[in-house]
Amino acid sequence: MKLDDLVRTLAEDTQQPRLPLGRQLTVGLATGAALSCAILLVTAGVRPDLPEALLSWQVLAKFAFAGLLMAAAFAASLDAAQPDARGGSRALAAAPGLLAAAVGAELLTTPAGTWGAAASGRHPELCLVVVPALSALPLIAAVATLRRAAPASPTRLGLAMGLLCGALGAFVYMLRCTDDAPLFVAIWYSAAIALVGLAGALAGRRAFRW
Repeated sequence: MKLDDLVRTLAEDTQQPRLPLGRQLTVGLATGAALSCAILLVTAGVRPDLPEALLSWQVLAKFAFAGLLMAAAFAASLDAAQPDARGGSRALAAAPGLLAAAVGAELLTTPAGTWGAAASGRHPELCLVVVPALSALPLIAAVATLRRAAPASPTRLGLAMGLLCGALGAFVYMLRCTDDAPLFVAIWYSAAIALVGLAGALAGRRAFRW
């Protein structure tokens, strides 16, 4: 290829319109989440009492925690993907705040003798395994989507994406999990999401390095 042809090809490529970064990330995450949901449905299915369970404030608080964390981490990821990131991650404190309020309500309304069983749940080990597993495909999709980003801190972007995908994986697993106590969510779901956040930070450090 002649030099003039190469320059013309590169110029035409840069002129091709691309979706805004937020929309690209949404598409990537939706694809990964759909695959994770399909895996859950094929391997385990949803909890049989899901419609009735959604009438419980504990279940609603559980889903609200994951949804709020997803929204805040999505905004934090878009901010961190910019070279002039403003550090807009304060909203990430909203989800832990909601969860802390739910835990407080649980402690006030249940006997102290039940707290240990509520915290340990039925299958805590599954939470630590299944949530990261269901988060893997969304995280891979998010990393691939944001490879063209120019973050000021690759590690920070990776951490935000990890928290986002960890919350998404948790949300999907909540469709199956019957451990609804806020104490359980605060311990085991938070630990699982933190593991995905750490994985995201490590992946971001390598994938988004300038």
